[in-house]
Amino acid sequence: MRFVERDRVAPPKWFDSEDAHHNRRMLLDYFGMDEKSLSQTRSFEPVEFSYATTDEVMEVLYSLFTGRCAFCESELSKGMSVHRFRPPSSATPVSDTSKAHLYYAWLAEAWQNLYPICDDCRPENPFYFPVTSNRRAPLPRRDELGDFSQRYDGRWPSFPLDENPVLVDPCYDRKLWRHFRLFPQGLLDGRDRRGRETIEHFDLNRSDLQAAREATFQWGIERAKEYLMNANATAPTALLDSGRVPHFGSWRIALRELLGNALGRARPSDNLEREMNRLKDLPDAMDRFDDAIAQLAAAEKQWYVDDAINPEEQTRAGMGVRDRTYGLPSKVEIRNYKSLEKIEVSLPDPPKNKPRTAPSLLILGENAAGKSTILEAIALALMEPGTRRALRGLDPNKMVLDPKYLGGDADPLDLAQVLVSYGDTDDKTLTIRRAQDNALAGFQDDGIKNALPVFAYGAFRQYLTSERRHVRHRHVRSLFEPDELLSNPEKWLVRLNNDDFEMVARALRDVFSIEGGFDVLERNDSEVYIVGAIGAQPDGRKTRTPLSLVSSGFRSVLAMLCDVMHGLMNKKINPSFQTLDTARGLVLIDEVEAHLHPRWKVSIMSGLRSALPGVCFIATSHDPLCLRGMGKDEVLVLERIKEESEQGLPVHTQTLVNLPDNKDWTIQQLLTADFFQLQSTEGSEARKQQAKVEDKLARGVRPEDDEAVRAYLSEMSAALPIGDTEVHRLVQEAIAEFLERRAKVTQNKLRELRAETKQRILAALEGV
Repeated sequence: MRFVERDRVAPPKWFDSEDAHHNRRMLLDYFGMDEKSLSQTRSFEPVEFSYATTDEVMEVLYSLFTGRCAFCESELSKGMSVHRFRPPSSATPVSDTSKAHLYYAWLAEAWQNLYPICDDCRPENPFYFPVTSNRRAPLPRRDELGDFSQRYDGRWPSFPLDENPVLVDPCYDRKLWRHFRLFPQGLLDGRDRRGRETIEHFDLNRSDLQAAREATFQWGIERAKEYLMNANATAPTALLDSGRVPHFGSWRIALRELLGNALGRARPSDNLEREMNRLKDLPDAMDRFDDAIAQLAAAEKQWYVDDAINPEEQTRAGMGVRDRTYGLPSKVEIRNYKSLEKIEVSLPDPPKNKPRTAPSLLILGENAAGKSTILEAIALALMEPGTRRALRGLDPNKMVLDPKYLGGDADPLDLAQVLVSYGDTDDKTLTIRRAQDNALAGFQDDGIKNALPVFAYGAFRQYLTSERRHVRHRHVRSLFEPDELLSNPEKWLVRLNNDDFEMVARALRDVFSIEGGFDVLERNDSEVYIVGAIGAQPDGRKTRTPLSLVSSGFRSVLAMLCDVMHGLMNKKINPSFQTLDTARGLVLIDEVEAHLHPRWKVSIMSGLRSALPGVCFIATSHDPLCLRGMGKDEVLVLERIKEESEQGLPVHTQTLVNLPDNKDWTIQQLLTADFFQLQSTEGSEARKQQAKVEDKLARGVRPEDDEAVRAYLSEMSAALPIGDTEVHRLVQEAIAEFLERRAKVTQNKLRELRAETKQRILAALEGV
């Protein structure tokens, strides 16, 4: 890290754009809400993170930091995003739950809060922003907000804030040597809490960084020795002040310590050129410098000795390796579990422009493809062994793949496995053994312990009129016990203390918006009421609708969502809980579209993810409408194919990945996507006609011999810009062959067939 004077470049002109002014007006309106509405409304978010996709802002930040990451000093050529030093909402650790969601909304687009960051330094926990004594700055005054809304340069008028941040700020903390120490082999050590926390937060001791810093250290030592040995040399600028040298900020920290030790100074000077000249004037300058290097190397060696004695404490104190318990699984591999021979499920990385949103996955497929089986396998692998034992009817003998059930003739397999990966090194394995000889059937857990709360729900998600007592398997039994009813959410809502109720209301607002939204939620000792927008009166009077009167589909979603929030807020289940905005967890939902109106199907995934942005949802569905809300690489399709597998099974399940991004698709495009095998949304008569033609083509009927086939192909090609008879014939032949083969191929081969057909049509059209 190196100190950068932010005012040496002017703020981007984008801050004077209409988008920027609009966002600042929204911020002013947000903080101008009445107290009740403000407490039940999540923090202001700028429209589509517009600054982060603006080339001008990126270019100015790139120039300000001379093309290097603000935190690790690596070149940004491999990827850059804009990082908010203070999070735009729900900063943790939390001391006051009632105001936690407001920190630091007013700096969401302040110029002083934006930094260029490389992909590897992006924090795993973007909400984490500790301050000393947990005393955060006061919320902004109305006049400060008004002043900011009128500015054209994006600068927050009262900066720096009246608080003491723990993380080191490269544009505010000039004396970085107070917090960091660089060792000869590239290890960055934290001298105090601020340094240690910063190293951990931005993962500043990655192996590639250590190697790069070691190279810079050796380069600097060579330049320094050349200067000390040359009587006529002047201190080289590149040695003392260069933004072009990789990791130069870290080198300056090391050079300051080396010069101080060589000169015998307890408090070295920041004027490195003067100190270099003083050392050079001494007759034993080289010996002193070599001794200082040896002293620093000895300190590094001692660091590793201490690490061997107490690795966990030393690692967290100096290396800054991130806490893996916060992370989500990156990949799950299922082997020989029930009907699944080998399936791999991968979770994508969070999008750069929405780093606070956890990745999620929607699994599509027809009945009996294995969608529910995947959810069961993941749940069993990640739940606590005690939770697993509490579930009724789990029989390991029935969980190991038996080839006979898939048409094979091999003997039953001995075991099934679920392998869960958390990055490059950490993993967890669940082994399920079938009973044989003297060995009993059972489950065996190996690898790291999952610390992430897990919730699992079957397709039947109705709830009781009463509230269920807490048992350790309460939040997963619905997936394994189909007759299980959820707890009545209203009973829980009325029991919450006021701050927790307001926090839940903030989360529910994102789901209620599908139904029309609300102004506030109110409650008495027995009921919760929706006040405002739903059914508002023309004369301005607000309605109070009991929660029990909302649609049945919404009630089922509400019961499930409140069950998840109940578990996340339970310190026994989730000891690290702070707020629902920041809570991490894994929620598995079978048939997420069950009981829902089409309007809800289109919005359900985006609604759930907005309500709990830090939670990973893995859901299954038969309905293409549920694709809305899923991004690139967040959809997986299962297909059961009649083709011999690796183990000789005549039928097996495969996955389709790398599907096209559906963000801008129309409803009809969703309904007719290849992976749903719904080729059109036409009426039944049209589909019957198409089926008859495809059947004739499959039987070898030629268009010239059948009027119905000829008319159908002519209709399909009529809209194409083809007038030549030969071209018309070639296009019809391509379409006919496509229709003939389409119903017989797998999804992967269907894509190849589609591409092949397009090429044939294009080749014909090129001759027009």
